[in-house]
Amino acid sequence: VDLLVRPPRDMDVLNPLSSWLPDLAWSSVVGLATAKPAVYGTLPEDMEGSWKRWKEWADSETPELEPLPQDWKRLSSFHRLVLLRALRSDRVVIATEHWVRDTLGPSYVEALPFDLESAIDDASASTPIFFLLSPGMDPLRAVKPVGHKRGFTEESGRFVAVSLGEGQEPAAEKAIDRMGEEGGWAMLQNIELAPRWLHVLERNLDAL
Repeated sequence: VDLLVRPPRDMDVLNPLSSWLPDLAWSSVVGLATAKPAVYGTLPEDMEGSWKRWKEWADSETPELEPLPQDWKRLSSFHRLVLLRALRSDRVVIATEHWVRDTLGPSYVEALPFDLESAIDDASASTPIFFLLSPGMDPLRAVKPVGHKRGFTEESGRFVAVSLGEGQEPAAEKAIDRMGEEGGWAMLQNIELAPRWLHVLERNLDAL
């Protein structure tokens, strides 16, 4: 794993493929040959001798999907990933996703759909739900229908939404206190606008 996370490099060997291969990539090739000779020992010589094939592979838009030149196509999937890290580090994230899917299964790379009702079941007065939003997203539109099914509505007095900013912190504190006492939901929006108030929020939650 260290070979992937911290690829070894040897900057002392002159790069004979400098016309198309960056010096940093060549130093990684030499470093791999030194650190793992049983696997990569002949890599520098093979790349120099068959540089046209290696250049074609390295110049590919999706090298992680292309077979490696010569007998290097027989590398294990992990050692291939390490080699890709050395020569085309820009494709490592995508290649790692492919490797995890092929090795461990698709469930390890596919995001689970967000289930708000299940999240609410796991929440409590002292365990709030935080929404990390993308631009244009409005969690209030998702929360209100779930609250309506469970009897937490503004009409029943068991749901309060406060948008922070412009001195709304006292209103938020009152909403938390009242909903805590009466058994309701307090939804605070735009809390990133009140960073200095967050320690008060944490203290109020601890007191519930």
